[in-house]
Amino acid sequence: MIGRGVEGMDRLSAEDRALVTMTREALRRVSTQGSSAAVFAALRYCTPIVGGFIGTFTRGGVDAVVSHAVGLPESVIEGWFDAPREQLLLMLSPLMCAEGGQLISDTQAITGRARDKIDLLHVLPEAGLGEAAGYMVSDPKWNPRRRTFLTFALDEKACFSPRDHLMLGVLREDIHAALQRVQVPFVSSQSIIAQLTENRQWGFILVAPRTASCVEMNIRARELVTKYASSARVEGGKYVVSSFAMRSVFETRSLDAWVVKHAKGGGELEITVHELKKEDHAIGEDMWLVMMEETMYPHHVGIFSGFSLTAREEEIAIFLVETGLSYKEIADRLGTKYDTVRTQINSIYRKCGVHSRSELMAQLKGRRSS
Repeated sequence: MIGRGVEGMDRLSAEDRALVTMTREALRRVSTQGSSAAVFAALRYCTPIVGGFIGTFTRGGVDAVVSHAVGLPESVIEGWFDAPREQLLLMLSPLMCAEGGQLISDTQAITGRARDKIDLLHVLPEAGLGEAAGYMVSDPKWNPRRRTFLTFALDEKACFSPRDHLMLGVLREDIHAALQRVQVPFVSSQSIIAQLTENRQWGFILVAPRTASCVEMNIRARELVTKYASSARVEGGKYVVSSFAMRSVFETRSLDAWVVKHAKGGGELEITVHELKKEDHAIGEDMWLVMMEETMYPHHVGIFSGFSLTAREEEIAIFLVETGLSYKEIADRLGTKYDTVRTQINSIYRKCGVHSRSELMAQLKGRRSS
């Protein structure tokens, strides 16, 4: 691909070198009190990006997890999270073997019939966006088992130029360092923000009051909105996340928290909204921070009776039958190791006399109807 590394500065014009210097300074100003969006804002000094995703590859590229969406239309966010796994792998496969600092444009890497198979690439122009690209942040020698990547989107009909490729290649280490400092959406001495950064079960949506639009969100928020939108009487569609967030702002004006009970039982969602002042945080304008925490409770008391499951095994069994979370995601939610959860799941299957998740769900369904 086109230029990577500090040596690429020699190939830039004096004007572009000045833009790189300005961008580098902006990236270095992104502190642990900044947000992921601040990294994208810094990059706009030298590239015309609108927004994108932040994610990681693990297990040699087999698993790709997007943790943040920044500055994108909600239809694009929905399109990404709803994309079938095979389409995501098709989109990300050119990036899996990329070197650090490499920018791979979708129009160059995904062509012909392969492009026709990816629904999200058709959503981009409908959302007023142009070319998209994947950018590998981390170098394989740093951590070959866990690599950070970004995706970028441009305005309608815009394309990445050789100049953009070159400048982003030069800035790789600065981008990596800024993301390492941020790591989480916000870090602050305020206790409510500290709770958010320490608890991976929280979902968060950052909303700009001026436009009532989502500025940033994590994947947990998307999962919770999808699960509770119907119970909260928030209509689905392209803008369900922002609609849910604005409804949360309205409902919490006279309450400390808005509690939504799941229509089918099994859990409830507690939602709080916090005003973030630009003077106290590294943000360009005042924001609303919508925070969501789910509490699951055993509405199916007795369903697992007779199987001699431990309390933790029953908790995991509830995740298995009530959510679409992978084993690794269940481990993350419980704050334990993947191998531990895998061992406990095998124990659950053995005690329940099944061999798979689908068999466990079928058995639970039969018990509920009997």
